[in-house]
Order: sequence, then structure tokens, then C-alpha cells
Amino acid sequence: MKNVLFITESYSVAPSPNGACVKNIVDEMIREGFNVSVLTLKNQYAKESFSNIDGVKVYRVKTYPEYNIYYSKTPKLLKSIFIRLLKALKIILIPFHPITSPATLKRLYKKGKEVVIKDSIDTIVSVYRDAETAIAGVKLKRKFKDKKLVVYTLDAVSGGVCSNKLVPMKKHVKKCRKLEEKFIKECDVYVPMQSHIGVYENRFSNYEGKIKYHDIPNLIFDGVDYAKESDVSLNFTFTGMMSETNADCSFFLKVFKEILKVKDATFNVYGGITESLLGEIKKTGLFDKNVFYHGRVDKNELISVRKNADVLLTFGNNHPCGIPCKIFEYISALKPILAFYKIDDDAGKAYLEKYQKAIVLKENDAMVEEYAGKIIEKLSDFSKISIDRDLVKETFYENTPRQFIETLKSI
Repeated sequence: MKNVLFITESYSVAPSPNGACVKNIVDEMIREGFNVSVLTLKNQYAKESFSNIDGVKVYRVKTYPEYNIYYSKTPKLLKSIFIRLLKALKIILIPFHPITSPATLKRLYKKGKEVVIKDSIDTIVSVYRDAETAIAGVKLKRKFKDKKLVVYTLDAVSGGVCSNKLVPMKKHVKKCRKLEEKFIKECDVYVPMQSHIGVYENRFSNYEGKIKYHDIPNLIFDGVDYAKESDVSLNFTFTGMMSETNADCSFFLKVFKEILKVKDATFNVYGGITESLLGEIKKTGLFDKNVFYHGRVDKNELISVRKNADVLLTFGNNHPCGIPCKIFEYISALKPILAFYKIDDDAGKAYLEKYQKAIVLKENDAMVEEYAGKIIEKLSDFSKISIDRDLVKETFYENTPRQFIETLKSI
């Protein structure tokens, strides 16, 4: 059986969306008898250098300098000064773009060498959201030429968002395209998302055998019955991270106000939210009355949160390659989903339109009142529909961890 090392910027505890995707795959691999090691970064919740999580050897190295400072106990004034200095250093790091921390890359590579030898690794999976984690895998492949390398790009490389605002978009795309070429040439298998196919079409015809298009592996049925008895009040629930550029709830708040005119309802937010967006919510006058921010909750609490929800919410991204991973978690709960999108080529829209209990609406200020009525009507219709779990599994097979595991087995 394969001994596999994943290199990812995040893993349990408190994983990012990409870290959660990796955890889904790894959990399934452990059940199948794989030996799995994970090399990742420390965070404010997981500061140990080594731990064993559900049979997985998890190694952590120091994270990016700005996060180290942000989550440290440094006095607020000093912390602010350090963060400003680090932002200024982004100018110096422009030539290294999209690498944001050469020191973090060095730490990942150094620890990776130890793990490959110690755990007899035969397959390395370097996960791209951050250039550092993916490049660390390439460097390890150069060091250990007999090992197999899979570069797994859950986020688009040249088609993704630029991490350094000081880098012009044209330069960002050019540098990321060079990085893509490096990944594809040096890996054994390159796994981008199906939604990124437009980024790669006609560019890498000589490497077609290496490229395996996959999908977000976030559809997991956990055996929990999420059914809820009907209630007078409607509970709209969002889980995840909200910001102005990613999952902005501003438009929904307008619709929600209209819903409140005819229906008692609450809007509950679990996860993270930027200070500026939280400020906008407070300005509505609904905060702590009909809108409640609960902060982060652990995985076990999340089960209870989704069980108590009547409607699960998702808000589209401004970028066509951005798929909110939570939509597959929502689908697995077999509950109504209310989804708003901002751009016509929203990557999540096609998935949601295949789900029987989804209401998918484009943000439009002229339609606020009409949308409120439509949502209430649709939710009433949904209460008469039961969804076949097996049919959902079949429809969204590519969104389960199985696809990636089958690719690993074929190497």
C-alpha cells in the first residue's frame, strides 16, 4: 500500500477550505489502508510540531511571518508596526511572486526531506493554494527522483487571485503561467479542477496524459439525519468565511429585510467575518435581533448548527474560478440551499442548479422584493419534496474523495 505525503497550507485543526478538502480525502484513504503523512503550517489553534490525528502523522512548521505576528501575544501597538513593516517587505518580494515567504518554503522543504525518509514516502501530493506548498513538492521530487509527485491545484494558478496587490495582474498571470509549466513538466500527475479547464485548454497538449481534471472533493455523507421539524420562524444559516470579496452577504440582507415583513426569520452566521462587513451588518439595525454572529464552531457543533437550519446560505465570489467548498457540505445535508451569485460565469452555479432543493438567484437590486416572495414560495414547495440520497451521490460522484483516490491508485 502507498505511503503518501500531503503538503498543504492547512489541515485539521481549524482548516481552510482547501485544508478541509485534503482532510476529506485523507480520512477516506485511512479507511482504505493507506499510510498518510501531512506536512502543513502551524496556526493559532495548532502550534505543536507533531501530532497524530485519526491515524495520520501531522507535521507542522512555522507559518508565514505576518500570521506569526498577527496571532502572537505581542502588544497591539507593536503588532501593528510589525504588520506594516511586513507589508512594506512585499515590495522586496515582488521578484519572487507568487512566493510570499521564501523562509516558509525553505522550512517546508527541509521538514519534507525528513518526513520522506522517516515515513518511507513513495508518493508526494503538493497542494496548491499557496505557491510555497506546491513548490516544496517539486523540490522534493528533484531530491528524491524515484518518488511520484502529484500537484493538486484546488485553487487556479494563473487563473487565480493575485496575492500581492503591488503586482500588476498582467505580470501575475505571466509569472503564474511559468509556474504552471514548471509543475506540469516536473510532476507525474497534475490535477487541476474541472472548473479551471479554460485556463489549460490548448496550452499543454504535449502533456495531456499527465493532466487529470478533478472536482472539489467535499461531498461527504456523515450518516447524520439533518431533518428538522417545521417551525414558525425560518432559520437562514451561513457557515464559513465572509468578506467583501468572498461571500459578501450585503445583497441578501436587503432581501432578508423584505422577508421579515411577512415572515419571522433569523440569519445566523457561523465562522469568520471581516470587521468592515460586520460593521455593515450592524448598520442594518438587525444585529442581535434577527441577525446573529456566533463566531467559529468546531466540527461537532457544526452538525448541530446545520441540523437546526431551515435554509443554508451561500454567496457567490467575484472570481469565475472560485467555488465555495461549503456548497457540497450543504448538499450532503439534503436541505434547502439559497444561493446568490454576482457574475454570470460563477463557478458554483452549475453545481447548485443540479440540486433539487436549491434556489439560485443573481444579485439585482431591482429584484429584491420579488426575490423575497419567490424564496418563501419555493421553500413551501420544497417542504413537499424528498431527496434520494443515492441519486445525489450518483449525480455528484466527482465531488466525493473517491475520484482522487482512484487517481492515486493508478500511478
